[in-house]
Amino acid sequence: MASMSPKMPTWQCACEKVQIKMESCVGAPIYSNGDCFCDDCNIRTRVAMDKFKELNAGNDAVDMMNAFAPNGAVQISGFSTATATIIKGADQIGYFRSGTLRGKEWTKKSLNGANAATLYCTSCGTWIGFHGPGNLLETNSLGLTNWQRVEGKNGAQTILFWTSFEDVTGVKIPDGVKKAAPVYGVLFPT
Repeated sequence: MASMSPKMPTWQCACEKVQIKMESCVGAPIYSNGDCFCDDCNIRTRVAMDKFKELNAGNDAVDMMNAFAPNGAVQISGFSTATATIIKGADQIGYFRSGTLRGKEWTKKSLNGANAATLYCTSCGTWIGFHGPGNLLETNSLGLTNWQRVEGKNGAQTILFWTSFEDVTGVKIPDGVKKAAPVYGVLFPT
């Protein structure tokens, strides 16, 4: 495995009990600045917000890690699962599955996110990430060291993901975004 590049971040939850070292054979994340507008990322973030509230009931803690971007997107970064190593808090990682089809609960036959489990810290409720297609681990960008949001003129980041259920979440795709062929669900802001 390649040594840790200065470009590669570490992921850490709000309570700092979970840390994941991100490495890459190419020396960089697959993508760092993704905005996701899909219904399952929206639901995943809302479930994590609820978990944070439950775990922090009665105190003044502010949830800074389970948050939507100003444009309503979930901010995600993609890494290869083969290069992610839990360095702290493996016993603090739980998972949940949320609905992935309009009005339905998760099932193995769900088309979108068929086997995706959302990982979260059981101590603070921060959602860590979920596995996307193949070997992809899509992480909550807000937990990455030195991560910064990079927006285009329309308020969107470099890569956008969506499904046909934006009407369910009420989040609208930013103006000027065009579908990129042949990859379904990936948009590039203009």
